Amino acid sequence: LERFATFTAIAEFIGHTDMARWPSGLRTPDGDAVRDFAAQHQDAIGFHVFLQYLCDGQLAQAAAQGVGLYRDLAVGAAPDGAEAWAGRDLLLGGFSIGAPPDPLGPLGQVWGLPPPNPMAPGMVQSFGALVRANMRHAAALRIDHVMQLSRLFVVPEGAPGSAGCYLSYPTHALLAELAAASQDAHCLVVGADLGTVPEGISDT
Repeated sequence: LERFATFTAIAEFIGHTDMARWPSGLRTPDGDAVRDFAAQHQDAIGFHVFLQYLCDGQLAQAAAQGVGLYRDLAVGAAPDGAEAWAGRDLLLGGFSIGAPPDPLGPLGQVWGLPPPNPMAPGMVQSFGALVRANMRHAAALRIDHVMQLSRLFVVPEGAPGSAGCYLSYPTHALLAELAAASQDAHCLVVGADLGTVPEGISDT
């Protein structure tokens, strides 16, 4: 929460979220420049923390009314967002998630979302924390592009979708995190299958 609020305050102060054009010391969350910024802008950071508490409280109130919130977990995070800023080591720089060529998109697709790095230390635990956070106040969580538990089509930066390839992920470890989170939160999980998932994933 503190990192999200700090990122938002920095972006608001600078006027944009293009981190490549931020002062170099602000491009990563752990530098002295970020600590100095936070010390000088406590009111702005506190305001964004307050807004998140308001949102969380509203979700909690809606859930308490028995609405049964059905939340959605996107396939990736914006490359210029707080998640990419705070977790850069967990993402595979220089690549984008996409889709291979098919009859509807003969050139393939490039979605502009950095893929998780399957070799990054803590990647599986980070996924577990992500789904637990998204299950908060939810009766069900839909995982967009559920094949991400097994593989993602990744495309080198600047290349067309036809130049991509599949990158494998630790399926069983990710499923274990997902199942444990589901049990703990009493939250149903729905996987979106667009017909392109690897064989056996739907049954699993």
